[in-house]
Amino acid sequence: MVGQVANLRLGLVEPDITFFFTLANAVIMFLIMKKKLFEPVSKFIQVREDEIKAQYASAQRTEDEANELKVQYEKKISEAKAEGEQIIKEHIAKAELKSAEILSNAELQAQNYKKKADKQLADEMTKATAELKDNFAELTILAASKVVGKELDQKGHEELIASVINEVGDVEWQN
Repeated sequence: MVGQVANLRLGLVEPDITFFFTLANAVIMFLIMKKKLFEPVSKFIQVREDEIKAQYASAQRTEDEANELKVQYEKKISEAKAEGEQIIKEHIAKAELKSAEILSNAELQAQNYKKKADKQLADEMTKATAELKDNFAELTILAASKVVGKELDQKGHEELIASVINEVGDVEWQN
């Protein structure tokens, strides 16, 4: 037996009551620690992990919503720019039409003024010609009355012409 005890002593553990008491104590401590420490810590870690996952999912949803809103805003901005450019083009086209209309009206008015001026000039020329004819007729009658009134020689002719010219000089001629 001594050989067997010596054999067992060479091992790390001796199977006696202390060994079983220590083993039972370790198992009980493990069960107590499992119940009182490991399970609450595991639950706490699981709850914390779930909270982090929920926060991450919420942050991801928020980021996705923000990206979606960004895309919508960029689309609205581009639409607003396009609409603004279209409005500017429409106003430019309207301004060009108005400009053309104003120029056309101005040309029409200028033509009307020219026609009126030409007509007035023609009327004035007709009036001046008629007046010239009247004056010429008066001069002719005046000259004829002077000639008929007396018989003229060369000297008389010259005096008659000079007196007609003097009387004609008092009449205003118009162009």
